[in-house]
Amino acid sequence: MNWLPRTTERALLALALAGAAGCIDQGALFGPDPETHDGAPRVRLPAARYTLFEGDRVALRLEALEGDARAELLVLDAAREVVWRSGAVQAADTVVEVPVGALPPRLLADTTLSLTAAVDAGGTRVWATDDTAAVLSRERAALRPVRFHAGRVVALDADRPRSFALDPIGGRLYFAAPGRAVIGVVDLASGREEDGTAVPSGPVALRFHYGRLGALISGGTELAVFRAAPALTLAHRVLLPTLVLDIQTPRPAAEGDTPAQVDTLRATVRPYAAGLAWGCPDGECESPLAFASSGLAGTDPAAAGAVLRRVPLAATPAAPLVIPVFQPGWAAEDTAPSRVWIFAAASSGGDSLVHLTEDGLGCATTVLGHGVFDLSPARPGVLYAASADESACGDGTRLTRVDDAASARPRLSALARRNQLGEDRIGRVLELRVSPDGALVLVRTADAVQVLDADLRLRGTVEVPGASAIAWVEGPEPGSDHFAVASDRGVVLYDTARRREAARFPLGSTGEGLLVVWRTGGELVAAAAPRDRDGLVSARIPAP
Repeated sequence: MNWLPRTTERALLALALAGAAGCIDQGALFGPDPETHDGAPRVRLPAARYTLFEGDRVALRLEALEGDARAELLVLDAAREVVWRSGAVQAADTVVEVPVGALPPRLLADTTLSLTAAVDAGGTRVWATDDTAAVLSRERAALRPVRFHAGRVVALDADRPRSFALDPIGGRLYFAAPGRAVIGVVDLASGREEDGTAVPSGPVALRFHYGRLGALISGGTELAVFRAAPALTLAHRVLLPTLVLDIQTPRPAAEGDTPAQVDTLRATVRPYAAGLAWGCPDGECESPLAFASSGLAGTDPAAAGAVLRRVPLAATPAAPLVIPVFQPGWAAEDTAPSRVWIFAAASSGGDSLVHLTEDGLGCATTVLGHGVFDLSPARPGVLYAASADESACGDGTRLTRVDDAASARPRLSALARRNQLGEDRIGRVLELRVSPDGALVLVRTADAVQVLDADLRLRGTVEVPGASAIAWVEGPEPGSDHFAVASDRGVVLYDTARRREAARFPLGSTGEGLLVVWRTGGELVAAAAPRDRDGLVSARIPAP
């Protein structure tokens, strides 16, 4: 039964069609939405999610803002109740940055929090929106997942750093970011970033030793050493040349009358270096010597370096050392001599013989261009390196110690190789750090951290799934009592002798290999680069 007159039915149908076509203002019929406003300013949170530390700044985009306003951040729990709010800041432009002040401890452990923002303008309070209209109620506000971490941002504009170097006496942290043509510096004692030093094309790797900072600059094609105090001043600078290698390996005679032959591999080494380790063989550091890893031409540039090269910085350079890729087809137990020649422009204009030795270890060349290596601070002539290949030169060569690395006749340590024979508890090494006193070696694999002595005897293992960085605790007095490991659980400090947790820095996930820990008085200061955001963060705890 039709309860409406036909004329009324037709009128309502026409009204509905007109409304659907946009010819009638719906607000005129039903009233405006009390929770939105087309004429009010709109507030937007640009990021999809946030990871925040004390001292951070959150940028808000403001649209249709006329006159001055005040903006603030708010954190809501799962019930949309406010559990924290920032201080309000003046807003008079299209972008305003709201600082994150002191964080209550209860925020650090909560993973269910959401971030929003509000702006007071002209007597109207508007909330963050993802729509075209301003939002007038907290219930309709746009929310973003947020995670808070302990620690304080100390270099917010550092992009994503690629390398750290710590001055253990002065407490200065030097950092290199690919997007900046500057070596940045942070004073860890005060937690403030200081003026950096401009360099060509941005630094890619840094290492500190003996009051000096070594840096690969110009995209890894130059090596520079700076005196650190009172400010960085250039002491040495050298171009890394393109190298041509002839690797000659004798091949034993086959059965019968077939004469012995020599296999020769010619390879070109790119000048672009990645990892860096360097030291001072002489007491006054007048003749520093560096090691860097470079790739071979024809290989993937994104892959780890394939050659470890020695870079002399003295006025009278020593012959460069290159330990290239191990040649297959020559058994590890064989002891025939292997020749490695390098062709590079020397001061005399002639070619330089790099390596000619009968290697009693059965492996004349080894894969040490993996980019994982370090020099002993106590003995700069002792070089430790990890191989990317599990059996590059036979058993016992995944980790290698090279003695007399600064001399004309470096040699592989027979004791270190013997200690590594049959050692199947160490996986592929991702990071290697020699302790400040040179007594121990710390290595990181995919799921564990191992402590070895100077002769590469395994002393202990700490299971840390997903470890992303390791660091020795450094300070004015070199030692090896404690080390730190970063993972998703934060940064954990371990007692070296017992391999037990001694303290914790709740800094969150850390970028690969980007961690330092500095001892100052009765405190420890950890600095790291967060994995999922730009900048540097630090935190301090009482020393155990």
